[in-house]
Amino acid sequence: MIPQNRRRRARLPTIDGSDTHITIQQAYASWHPTSPVHTIYLTSPSANLLGHSVPENREETKPAVSFEKATQEDIRELTRIMKRAFDDEAIRFKGDPKGGGPPGYDDGSFLTKWGLTGNGQHQPGSLIKILVDTDSGRKPVGAFIVFVGNRLGRPGSNVLGTIFVDPDWQNLKVGSQAMDYILAEYPAKRWQLGTPEWATRNQHFYEKNGFVKIRQVWDPELDEEKGGAFSYIYEKIMKS
Repeated sequence: MIPQNRRRRARLPTIDGSDTHITIQQAYASWHPTSPVHTIYLTSPSANLLGHSVPENREETKPAVSFEKATQEDIRELTRIMKRAFDDEAIRFKGDPKGGGPPGYDDGSFLTKWGLTGNGQHQPGSLIKILVDTDSGRKPVGAFIVFVGNRLGRPGSNVLGTIFVDPDWQNLKVGSQAMDYILAEYPAKRWQLGTPEWATRNQHFYEKNGFVKIRQVWDPELDEEKGGAFSYIYEKIMKS
């Protein structure tokens, strides 16, 4: 149930001029019912609130980044990274030490269900590891999930389901390189994603990369203790 003081929801016009407010799950019901659209990005101040190590000269360093399809063997490590990323973001911008990730972000079930196995009714998205070159070899530092429209009955329209980078590797252009790869590797006429209302840094990043805020929605899964929270849906129309 939505708290009484949150029931009057701010509305944002959609691109076609309609005036709607729906849950993220409803927004993508025709694509991938109950699909998660929880994104987190990717840059943070030098001081790390969770006590992670911060590489020196981070402003001058741009690591070589590569991408590889994830398997079940990767879930444990990627979940550890996902929890660090979402918890760090929630502390910074939400003041919540319990974290701000979607259900299953901290136990592996989120990545497994939406990136590998599907939910029993629908195919999973593509779960891709983000790797950086280090002195000891390639190291996973994040991941993303893409839902391709052709597989969801919406040719030409893709959804970025989630993206995250380890706090130790933020502010190093890892996320920017990942976004460039996503848009090039999965061509589409239209992209959509969602991000929490409180994640203002996320919003700035997406807007800088050409995404437009099209509506506000209520997502009951974002903060289950409070009955939900608002998110923004973003869209990018690609140039032909």
